Amino acid sequence: MLKTGDVAKRLRVSENTVRDYVNRGWLACTVTPTGRRIFTDKDVDAFEKTYYERRNQHEV
Repeated sequence: MLKTGDVAKRLRVSENTVRDYVNRGWLACTVTPTGRRIFTDKDVDAFEKTYYERRNQHEV
């Protein structure tokens, strides 16, 4: 299980950016009863694949 900070380091973005990705529905996570976001490697792998595919479609 990964915390928001772990995901931010992996993606090389800020923790706020990770939260934004979650709020936009781009990055899946589980929210604990205390409100913390918990991510799996599978969640982050899926995000990376779709994010970079989407990004490459817009580059010309």
